[in-house]
Amino acid sequence: MSQGGRFFLYVLFCALAIAVNLGLQFGAVRGLGLAYWPALLIGTGGGLVFKYVLDRNYIFDARGAGAAKDARRFVLYSGFGLFTTAVFWSAEWIGYRFLSGEEGRYVGGALGLCFGYGLKYWMDSRWVFRR
Repeated sequence: MSQGGRFFLYVLFCALAIAVNLGLQFGAVRGLGLAYWPALLIGTGGGLVFKYVLDRNYIFDARGAGAAKDARRFVLYSGFGLFTTAVFWSAEWIGYRFLSGEEGRYVGGALGLCFGYGLKYWMDSRWVFRR
């Protein structure tokens, strides 16, 4: 796949993962009546698994490595994700606190996810899915 094609897919997958993350949060708050932190955890976890599967299979073409290697990759991928999640959560909290409540939360979250995914790609290509 060309570098441009890979970039396009990565951006598309980021957008889809953002939609999954924020959609799960929205559903947890509005549909289940959950509070902020449980909804945040549900959205983050769902987005993480969704994005890992797409990245592994289509961005880094790392299928068929075996369950043990895939598990190690997921742990490393998730570990780097902890750092970028802190970036995302901080941006979401800042939006929630300073921009107008729930609407600001989603704006901050989307901006934090965009920045975090850029950083995450660099870390994943360098350490998680290196060839």
